[in-house]
Amino acid sequence: MKFLFQMDDPKKININEDSTYMLIKESLNRGIDCYYNDPRWVFSEINKFNKIKSHVSRLSLKKNNQLSYQRKILKEIDLEHMNAIFIRQDPPFDLNYISNTYLLDHLKKTFNFK
Repeated sequence: MKFLFQMDDPKKININEDSTYMLIKESLNRGIDCYYNDPRWVFSEINKFNKIKSHVSRLSLKKNNQLSYQRKILKEIDLEHMNAIFIRQDPPFDLNYISNTYLLDHLKKTFNFK
């Protein structure tokens, strides 16, 4: 399984208070591949396939339980290959956020938990 977490910088997360950290940690402990992306990294590839893609970085846990990723090693993926996409951003919800949600809305498989 592959989970994508669109969120603020994981290295700045408060591991004692942030529920996103617990979601990622538990997912990693269960053997789920977890990836991080920034909303500015999502884009559409307009051609005969019309794909919604993003640059992502794989998340891991350090020995001190801090989240880690390598921003220099970004991988381009088709977001249709993700099993779940968690949008876990803090305000402000700016134009990047709004544009991003429009793009994500075009994915074929959509999950909306309210």
